[in-house]
Amino acid sequence: MVSSPSAPESTFQCLRDSSWRKRADVSQSMLNRIRRAFADVFKPAATPTTPPSPALTRAGSKGVECRQLVSAIEGELSVRFSEAEIPAFEAITSLLNRKLRAEGTPSDTDGAESIVVICPDTHITLWPTRLAEAATGGGKSAILRLAMAWARAGHPVTIAGAAVVEGEIDGVAVRELSRAAGDYDVAIYVTGLLGHFKHPDIPRIRAHRRVLWQNPPQKVAFPPGNVPDWIVVPARFLAQRGASEWGYPPERIVVIPGEGVSRKLDPCSPVTRDDMAAVYASHPDKGLAQAVEVVRRVRRDYPLRLDVYGSRRLWNDADRAIPEGNYPEWVQFKGEVPPLQMPSVMAQYGVMLYVTSILDSFCPAVSEALSAGVIVIASAHGANAEFIRHGWNGFLVPSNQLAPDLGRAEHLLRCYLASPERFSAMRLRAIDSVPSWDEQAAQWRQVWRSGVRL
Repeated sequence: MVSSPSAPESTFQCLRDSSWRKRADVSQSMLNRIRRAFADVFKPAATPTTPPSPALTRAGSKGVECRQLVSAIEGELSVRFSEAEIPAFEAITSLLNRKLRAEGTPSDTDGAESIVVICPDTHITLWPTRLAEAATGGGKSAILRLAMAWARAGHPVTIAGAAVVEGEIDGVAVRELSRAAGDYDVAIYVTGLLGHFKHPDIPRIRAHRRVLWQNPPQKVAFPPGNVPDWIVVPARFLAQRGASEWGYPPERIVVIPGEGVSRKLDPCSPVTRDDMAAVYASHPDKGLAQAVEVVRRVRRDYPLRLDVYGSRRLWNDADRAIPEGNYPEWVQFKGEVPPLQMPSVMAQYGVMLYVTSILDSFCPAVSEALSAGVIVIASAHGANAEFIRHGWNGFLVPSNQLAPDLGRAEHLLRCYLASPERFSAMRLRAIDSVPSWDEQAAQWRQVWRSGVRL
């Protein structure tokens, strides 16, 4: 929850000029009655037998406390405040809520810590409905998905960015960095391409707990202020790099895999899957050439086609170029697909080829494919080597200095194409292996609610 720097003069003008103030001097009796009204509104609530709905919790974080306070004062003092006067009390409730969150415990506030996600990158623009409207790279997609998951759990969430279109969706507010100043319970700092937090408005955002979200596989400069309380990395190899090469405090590093999905394929639902269709769904520079080459090798024996999704926009909004070159007719470019449409798209395919030479911190395209029951053949390095269990929920291709062994990829693809029906059990295990974003969000909450490791 963003706080006002001080109570506005209008608040005190309201208290001076309201009808109840004109009735008599503020006696000790009246002060006691006001105290009772405040105590009734802000006393710690009993633990409910049924958890409140996310919608109700979000509504409470948006101003119900203010109206509760006004209603309590009206009932105690037998007065009425107009709609124009009620907003003047927001400074009071904001101040009190800030105090409760800063000095209380999570149980005092129903666990609904206010969260701000700070992203100074400018190469990708974020807006509330982007996941439904535009192709989005993995790092920025994860920001929006985790923010929505935290909001579903009842947290007031703000995404503060240098490149945003402001708005709100499902309890998440998207704001420019210059308009997000204030106090929060938890600040999560994340950057990809930029690699630092030197934006002049970032120091104006303050939080009780500070978390660095290490997205890229390169070292990131810490945000201004003290060393972050926690450093969340999406893969074990990044934890090792952070502690051994980058000088991160090893006791503050926590591994939370970056893979998650909003929807899994229901194994009992009818699916129109083409076993002889392969999919590539990532930035074209990451592994498209390798995928085309592997498919070319097996085309002598199998009528496999390769459908390609995505463009260079996944790395930069200003670059929407489709890969150039003379591609065979069995390579079909499908264009860009918004993340929320990917589950239904992925379920159409039998196999994914992602034999990249890029070292990924995490790969949403792979997790989307697994959750749709697609057989994934991926390079055995980076996060994929940790998330995929070879032979269990997918296949891993060894690499030499990050160059994948295309001969091994061809062999695995031929094994699949020879009898796709034999891989039905692997498809089920692949679906089960991917966590939901709500599950990932819950792990994050456990981190910032833990004591800082000094």
